[in-house]
This record gives sequence, C-alpha cells and structure tokens, in this order.
Amino acid sequence: MLFKLGQVVATPGAIRAMQENGIEAWSLLSRHANGDWGCIPEEDKLENQLSVENGYRRSTSGCARNRSSTRQPQTISLQSTCN
Repeated sequence: MLFKLGQVVATPGAIRAMQENGIEAWSLLSRHANGDWGCIPEEDKLENQLSVENGYRRSTSGCARNRSSTRQPQTISLQSTCN
C-alpha cells in the first residue's frame, strides 16, 4: 500500500453505480491505495505519484458500464488526502 486511506465516503450515485455493476467498494479502494489511478489522463497520474511522494491529495476515476441498461458509462471517483 502506498498510503493509508483516510475517511472513506461515497455519493449515492457512486454506491448505485457499484451495486448495478457488481463492483465491491473495497476492491476500488485497494487499487487506489496501491497506485492504480484508473481512467484519468496521464498528467493526472503523474500528479498523483508526486502527491504520494509529498503527502498531497490524490484522485482516481474508475469507469463502469451499467450492466442493466444501455445508459452511458458511469464514473466512480475516489479522492484521498494525507492524514
């Protein structure tokens, strides 16, 4: 793990997206804490790496297509700050 997770919160939309797509929150959190930044631009990934090294805020975005309909893909975002 690159850093300890602080307080974990989720919006109702993020919870719904995880439920509809069979995604476990802890699997996303584990990936985030281990430096898997998901589908964010390369420059944001580099910024996250610098943030890990310096104890600043990090951001992750995971994309999930809704399995139950033809709606647009949904995004589940995670942010963390140093404690």
